[in-house]
Amino acid sequence: MRKTLFPLVILFLFLLYTGCENPTAETKEKISVDKTLDDPRFNGQFEYSNYWMSPNGIEESYQFRILAFNVTNKVYYYTVYWSYYYSSGWNWSGNYKGDSSTYYYEFEIENGKYRKRLWDNRYSSWSSWNAYDFSDDGNTLTLHNFSFDGAKPSVFEKK
Repeated sequence: MRKTLFPLVILFLFLLYTGCENPTAETKEKISVDKTLDDPRFNGQFEYSNYWMSPNGIEESYQFRILAFNVTNKVYYYTVYWSYYYSSGWNWSGNYKGDSSTYYYEFEIENGKYRKRLWDNRYSSWSSWNAYDFSDDGNTLTLHNFSFDGAKPSVFEKK
């Protein structure tokens, strides 16, 4: 009896283990893969910079962003933000000098709209769909609601 029970227990544990390891359809959907974007204008490096100074010259800020597209849905993103206050001088936006952010985004485009999420990050969810526009020559990309405050569109120039 013991000789037949032991292989059955092993078989049961094996089936239980393999049944738990199969990813669901939802898990498979979260795994990012390179796909070609339908709009070939999403190719090259686009840069955004914004410099602002208060009327009295006491405060200044500078933001620089790069979006690098390679016709696929995997997009390199880099941003740095500086601020200047008369009392403290130039500071980086973070807690230490040299603060910047680099991400890879997954982009989807559909009917003149885009959405994004962090690349291959199971905790990231899709943003809402927002409009995008290209200039006639394809050298200016406007992404609506891309900025952190969402107040105005971000205009990127091709470099």
